[in-house]
Amino acid sequence: MCVESESASVFYCIHPHQVDTMSTEHHHQAAQGGSGLELRSALIVIGVFLAVKEVFEMYLAFRQLRKVETVRDPPKELAAVMDKEELAKSNAYASDRLRFGMIRSVWATALLVIEIYYGLWPLLWNLSFDIGTKISGGRMHEAGKAHSIVFFLLQSQIGKVLSLPWDLYSTFVIEQRHGFNKQTIGLFVTDMLKGLVLEVVFSIIIVSLVIGIVEWAGDQFYLYLTVAAAVLNMIMMWVVPNFIQPLFNKFTPLEEGPVREGINALAQRVKFPLTKVFVMDAGRRSGHSNAYFYGFGHYKRIVLFDTMLTEFTDHKQIFAVLAHELGHWAHMHPTQGLILGLIESFAAIYTFSIVNNSNMYELFGFHVGTRRPVMIGMFLFFELVWAPVGTLVGFLTNLLTRHYERQADAYSADLGYSEDLKAGLIKINLHNKGTPDPDWLYSAYHHSHPPLMHRLRYIDEHMKEKKAKKEL
Repeated sequence: MCVESESASVFYCIHPHQVDTMSTEHHHQAAQGGSGLELRSALIVIGVFLAVKEVFEMYLAFRQLRKVETVRDPPKELAAVMDKEELAKSNAYASDRLRFGMIRSVWATALLVIEIYYGLWPLLWNLSFDIGTKISGGRMHEAGKAHSIVFFLLQSQIGKVLSLPWDLYSTFVIEQRHGFNKQTIGLFVTDMLKGLVLEVVFSIIIVSLVIGIVEWAGDQFYLYLTVAAAVLNMIMMWVVPNFIQPLFNKFTPLEEGPVREGINALAQRVKFPLTKVFVMDAGRRSGHSNAYFYGFGHYKRIVLFDTMLTEFTDHKQIFAVLAHELGHWAHMHPTQGLILGLIESFAAIYTFSIVNNSNMYELFGFHVGTRRPVMIGMFLFFELVWAPVGTLVGFLTNLLTRHYERQADAYSADLGYSEDLKAGLIKINLHNKGTPDPDWLYSAYHHSHPPLMHRLRYIDEHMKEKKAKKEL
């Protein structure tokens, strides 16, 4: 017997005994009439997109692999700080990651095809129904929410289990081989368990919120879901650094001294409302370096990786890198990102409200009739239907963020840090064993930051243009 919600348009559970005949029934129905043709056409389009995307990304990976395995001499601009041995180490790291990523990508795509072809998602939905009904004690309304929550948790945890060997190899073989991994197996497992608890908590909150809004708002749910997404995003911007990140890392106030004094002076110079400066024990897990800021309004905080403080003996380079980060604040890049993210969320949710019909569910083996489980619909939509748009948006976002990075570099340079910023960027790249000049097409598609050599040349060009304007 299947539990239904009072709002039949929101929840629907496939009867457990339907599972054996689901795939057969689906193909039988798809063979009938125009709707069957539409379903087959839609499935072909999705399949073609997945294939083209995989082939294109493999082509890009081979381009990048060919470059890192054939280039032996560092760029002439780096000749004083990067010898052939250093470049060889960076290339070896890039090569290992590329080859690993290519194999993992093929595996992930194959797994997705298997999940779709063999109807594994409907099977999991049925299993979730049984568990959700027991959890809710058979109460109809609660059972619908529990059904969806259990489905997402099971789907996520099965994915994590299947990804675990890959994650272990990436961390304890590749990162270890190249001197970056600092984790122990115990810390790795502890992080994983903490992540599981957080995922359960947030799954309950988000799924309940989405279902509640759809039930309450009816056909206009896309408006209210967009607003809810914006509010939730703002809340998480406060929750994550203040409550979630401290579960995984230790944040200690930066001690008084030349670095702290210099950071305070920089903040006062540009009128950045700095309240605290923290050092994060990033070195517990990785040898990579970074710095960032967060906060709302007049309560901004700066975080430095402990690895950065160890690596940067010239404090001016730290100030130059932080001036770059403050450039993002000065140009309101985080605010622009929030607005653009809100527009994308609205476009996606509104599109979902249009295509959320029985055909989309039938296409993937969910025989729901007019009763459509909204969380399954959103899962299918964002996982597959919206994927082509998501890929395009991701590429355009990279173009925009690369522009933001150039603006932030110019901001730091205009504060008098051009040479220190260049030295700092070089040091970060060397320390992280980054590829200084990757294949242009691979970088344009995958990277949110311009390559090191592009940034160095841009800073020089910016300062030349600034000097030329002053001489006019």
